[in-house]
Amino acid sequence: MAGKRRTEAERAIIYAGVMGGLSNEGVDALLRQVGGRPLASSSYQWVKKQYVPYFRNDPSRLGVAIEHPPTSGQVKDALDQDRREEQAAIRDLTQTDD
Repeated sequence: MAGKRRTEAERAIIYAGVMGGLSNEGVDALLRQVGGRPLASSSYQWVKKQYVPYFRNDPSRLGVAIEHPPTSGQVKDALDQDRREEQAAIRDLTQTDD
């Protein structure tokens, strides 16, 4: 996992590598260069599915997550909030005054 048991450098490699489209093997190669252990395939997929949208929606989250990784619940809550805000913005744009 890319969470609290990783160093900040390892998390930065994982997040940036996955966001940048590196394969799991590519991320592992970079982790080896800093003495890190490989990233499990399931963790790679989770980062790709959850963290990438989380960071894409608000890039400032990336720096915070490197230092203090959010829990999966926090990521899910933030993504849910992002969706609600997006839906509200779409509603506001599509509302017509009669």
